[in-house]
Amino acid sequence: TTAGGITLADSGNAFDTLTATTIGATDDIAITDSTALSITSASSGRNLTLVAGGVLTQTGAISAAALDVSTTTGSITLTDGSNAFDSLTVATIGSTDDASVTDSNAVSVTSVSVGGNLTLAADGAITQTGAITATALDVSTTAGSITLTDSGNTFDLLTATTVGATDDISITDSTALSITSASSGGNLTLAAGGAIT
Repeated sequence: TTAGGITLADSGNAFDTLTATTIGATDDIAITDSTALSITSASSGRNLTLVAGGVLTQTGAISAAALDVSTTTGSITLTDGSNAFDSLTVATIGSTDDASVTDSNAVSVTSVSVGGNLTLAADGAITQTGAITATALDVSTTAGSITLTDSGNTFDLLTATTVGATDDISITDSTALSITSASSGGNLTLAAGGAIT
């Protein structure tokens, strides 16, 4: 649209690929697809919400102020290096339904509930305003710190990486935690509700 939002949220929608664009600073995009969905290109003036009934992937970049993606079945793989969004909400259900998301900006996690593993890579700081739930968490930045200290965080395995000499990592988990790998350019702080191994 040149002006106005896009709301196509009928649960019967069925398409394989999606290109969507809005321009205005309050022009959201909200789209539901009953099948697997590949994003060719998506640029929202404000928020982008995508709900898919199958695997959610991309062949082109996503740009939005806030990205909210979910599947009722299937994984989410949005790893285009040109993706740009400021906040992120992710949800999958199945125990093998992983989510992998790349952002070229700093990103704040609003909420994540992933049935499988969550991989999150950013070119700026990673922070959160809501809890992360996943089997395994893999977070990394090319520049910027990682601060994921919500007391509701729940994951069993952790991989975390920062590069810069002042890029600290601070992570809180409400359960026992096993470290797969941790490499911090700065300081590393871990807090867990159970054993750390």
